[in-house]
This record gives sequence, structure tokens and C-alpha cells, in this order.
Amino acid sequence: MPHPGARVGTPCVDKIPWAWLCLLFAQAVAIAAQPTTSGSKPPFVYPPCDPGVSGVIFGHDASDAVSARLAILFEQDEAREKNAPNAAASSKVSRAYWKKVVTEDQRRQVEVMGYLQKGELNSANDLYHSAMIFQHGNCPEHFKLANLLAEKAMERGSDGARWLYAATLDRYLMSQGKPQKFGTQFVTVGKTGTWELYDCDPTTTDEERARYKVPSLAVQKQKLEKLNGPGK
Repeated sequence: MPHPGARVGTPCVDKIPWAWLCLLFAQAVAIAAQPTTSGSKPPFVYPPCDPGVSGVIFGHDASDAVSARLAILFEQDEAREKNAPNAAASSKVSRAYWKKVVTEDQRRQVEVMGYLQKGELNSANDLYHSAMIFQHGNCPEHFKLANLLAEKAMERGSDGARWLYAATLDRYLMSQGKPQKFGTQFVTVGKTGTWELYDCDPTTTDEERARYKVPSLAVQKQKLEKLNGPGK
């Protein structure tokens, strides 16, 4: 787990407004990636990718059976936060839950990587589902792959993939120690667990954000105030 002063990247704030749940998700990330202490470096030193990213091809639509299986994996992935211990749970219970989640994430990613290496995923829905699963990966290469999958899902007509494209790009940039483009990533800082918006490219306009279904910077800052408000 991160030391008290560590910066913990959290990609869930846009989808889930409650700070405690985002903190739990950050704990899951921290199990696999140990935080750095330098502000000039990425928030984490990431372990080797597991599964590794190689041999991905986009050839043809999956069979109905593969698409149905992928939909199940996506539903399992989405249930991670829904089934998380609530704010009243002990830290021991929360840590145990998220440690289990990290293992389950990896199993789903291994299965999806197998489909990708066979060229079996090419429809908008399958690519979107795969992108969401790899957004919860354990290394920058997973985030980069998730961004590519989201981009291809958009090209095939997935409207929901727009926000995911922005979020995965931001998370990948953050993993490289670079400013995020859209402003989807929040981090906690210091012993008090105060939230802040991770460094953001000041040249990105709200018009660009809107094209990818990302709230304006002003709305993001309002969200930040709520996260740091009374009862956080």
C-alpha cells in the first residue's frame, strides 16, 4: 500500500462520485504498482505487464459465442465498484476485497488478450468492452492498449467509447509522468488524503472535452470541491 505522502492515481471519479469508493479503487491500483516520491516522475513504478501486450491483431468480428463471453467479462469488470465494501468497512476488509479484484482483473485480461491475439475482436461493442477491461490493467502498456481499443470502438460507431478514449489517454499520459490532456484523472496527496486534479494540459479546450463527453474544467473543479468538502 502507498505510504502516507504518496500520490495515488484514480481513474474512477468521473463515473463514481463518492470519494471513498475512488479511494478503494486507488488501493487496488497500489497493490500492483508502488508509488514514487518524486513529483517529476510518474505516480507509480509499475511492474512488468501481466499479461504482456504482444501480437494484437484486428481481423474479423468475433463469433456470437466470443462476443457473449466478452459481455460477461465486461459485466464482471463493471461489478468491481458496485460490490465494493462501503465506507464503514474496515481497512482490512477493503484491502482484502481489492486484492481479490486485482487477481480477477488479471484473469479477465489474460482471456481478452487471447481473443485479441487471434483477431477475434473487431466489433464496436467488443472493442469497447475490451478497452474497459484493460483500463484496469497493471502497467502503462495496458493503458495504451485500452486507448487503442477505445479509439477503434469509436471508429466503429461506439458513442460510449468517447469518454473511455479520453480517460485511457489521460491515464496513459499520467503513467508516463506527463500532463493529462482531458482532465479525467484525480489523485490524492499527503497524509490528509486531499484530492487534486492531476496535472492537465492547459491548451486543451472545453470544446475538445465535450467532443469526448468529458465535463468542462469548471465542472471538474466543482467535483474536486465536493470530494474535499465536509464528510469526504
